[in-house]
Order: sequence, then structure tokens, then C-alpha cells
Amino acid sequence: MSTERLTIFIQQVTRELLCHTNTTYAALIYSLRFFAKNTFHDYDYITLGTSAILLATKTQENLRPLCMIMEIVRNIKHLPLDITDFRHQVLNHEEYILLTLGLEFDVDPIHNYRIAITEYMMKHKYISRETIKEFRSLFLSHLNDIQLDSIILGTNSKTIAMGCAYFAISSLTKKPIALETMPPLWLNDTCEKGEILKVAHHILNKMVRLYTNIEINIR
Repeated sequence: MSTERLTIFIQQVTRELLCHTNTTYAALIYSLRFFAKNTFHDYDYITLGTSAILLATKTQENLRPLCMIMEIVRNIKHLPLDITDFRHQVLNHEEYILLTLGLEFDVDPIHNYRIAITEYMMKHKYISRETIKEFRSLFLSHLNDIQLDSIILGTNSKTIAMGCAYFAISSLTKKPIALETMPPLWLNDTCEKGEILKVAHHILNKMVRLYTNIEINIR
């Protein structure tokens, strides 16, 4: 129930702010990942949600002044006229999000990894220039399908990117790809084969009706 209230709250505020859709998604992801490691009992969802929105407007280059965000929150939630303390709490909670989620939000890491993966696969001839747009479309489609799912919330950005890319390239080539053939980009100390395949299998489970001819090599 708390997750539902948080989601509705973020959607209401970002809609009033006229934010881009990716800003809303980012705020939802940041807050839900935060609560995957913390509890609603310990943190107020309104304060945390407001902080996530503030952070998302920065990382998605969709800037909105904190005073504007707070004014909308105050109107929606009927907060007191003096919201000085609330402002301090929002700024503190923004830092809590950054600390909890590993300080990854000065850039949009999943999409940076997508770009790096695309360049790597082109260089090693996994995809051609003619299929770049199709690969990007598949990657973004898979990401949008899974990024708010509970199984994904505790997964780091690089692993999510790898899983989406792995499934997308398997879709394009119509054959299983051995992860071990793609070092050093695909596997390192923060990105394990099993975790990548877990993301890819989750995509497969959601897309099985559309991709019945795709195999994923889990050996």
C-alpha cells in the first residue's frame, strides 16, 4: 500500500511540474530502489518522494527549482505554509538516496552503459551499423518493461544494462550468445554472469509471446 501511495504521489507531482516521462520514471526508480533497502516505517514517503523527484530533475536535465517542487507538494498534500523544515528534510533525504544507491546519479548510468555496449558490439561485429536503431529500440523497450519490477530494483545499473543488451542482441541474431566471449566489457567485479542472465530471463518471461524463437544460453 505504501508503494502504491508513493507511486501515485510521484506521478501527481511530476505531472503538475510538466516533467518529461523519463523524469517520472527516474524518480520512481530512485525511490523504489531506496525502499528496496530501507523501510517505509523509517522514512516518510512524501519527503523521500519529493527528494527523488528533485534528484530526477537534475539527472534527466529536466530541471525544476526546489521551491516550485515544494509548492506543488504543499498544495497536493496540504502542508503548512511554513515549510522550512520540510525543505531541509528534502535536501537531507536527497543525500540519503545518493548514499544508499551508490552515488550513481550524476549521469544516467544505464544509458551510458548502453552506449558503451553498442560501441563494443559494433567494434567486435556483433551488430552492424544497419541494426543499431533496432538494437536501441529493443534495449529501451525491454528496459521500460522491467525497470520497476521488484526483481530488478536491487540490481545495479550495469547488470540491468547488460541483461537488456544481451536479450536484445539475442533477438537480433536469433541465436544464443556466450557471455564469456565478450570480455572485458560484460563481466567484472560488479557484474556477474548469473545476474545478467537473471535479468535476461526476466525479460524473456515477460516477452515470451513475442519472442518464442529466442534461446538464451545459461550454461
